[in-house]
Amino acid sequence: MNFIQLEGERVTLIPLELEHADSLHQCSQSPLIWENLPTKIQNMNEMQSFIRTAIIARERGEEFPYAVYDKTLNKMVGMTRYLRISSVHKNLNIGWTWYSPEVWRTLVNSECKYLLYMLLKNGKLFVLK
Repeated sequence: MNFIQLEGERVTLIPLELEHADSLHQCSQSPLIWENLPTKIQNMNEMQSFIRTAIIARERGEEFPYAVYDKTLNKMVGMTRYLRISSVHKNLNIGWTWYSPEVWRTLVNSECKYLLYMLLKNGKLFVLK
């Protein structure tokens, strides 16, 4: 499956790797992030486990997880992904997104979703063909 880095004006979506654990853990410290999510990441071991699970799902073709790098702040600010990928039914979801509160109400999420949508629209993600 195609799994490429996506570049926008404000953000870069980087294919998630375990090496991102430290920077993602640093930006995930606010308890506000986890208030309405089914998972709560409270320490580095939990972040590493969360990333490993996402990578395993990518290897199975079930998800494409991305680390979100904010070029304005020069640091990682969260994660987003394609998930529930079904080649048979030609559909997927975009979600399981979380960001550091410092980028809430900015263009970060809009641009991330736009980049993910455009990859699909331009036919570069062949899973749905």
